Amino acid sequence: MILMSKQNRNPHNRFRSKTISIRLSPEEDELLNREVQLTGMTKQDYVIANCLHKSITVVPDYKVAVSLKRELRELTKALKEAETIHPELTEITAKAVQLLQDMYYTEAE
Repeated sequence: MILMSKQNRNPHNRFRSKTISIRLSPEEDELLNREVQLTGMTKQDYVIANCLHKSITVVPDYKVAVSLKRELRELTKALKEAETIHPELTEITAKAVQLLQDMYYTEAE
């Protein structure tokens, strides 16, 4: 007797029996992984939703919060670096950094 794994159905009661694969550059892979982390979705669900032009719903959890905080820190760092290169942007970048820090500390609570 041959035992087979149980077939899984998606939320719409359909079997997912097709497999696809794609090739990505390291940069594309990193970008895709970052976007997936920020949604809290599985990579499969994210890619399917994107390909079918469905809305992407962020599933809030600890991993999403950590990813979002990391992105906010990186954006803050980039704005501060831009300010050192272009001093004329000091007022604008200061407001943006303050906004990002407010968001970061609000998320931390």
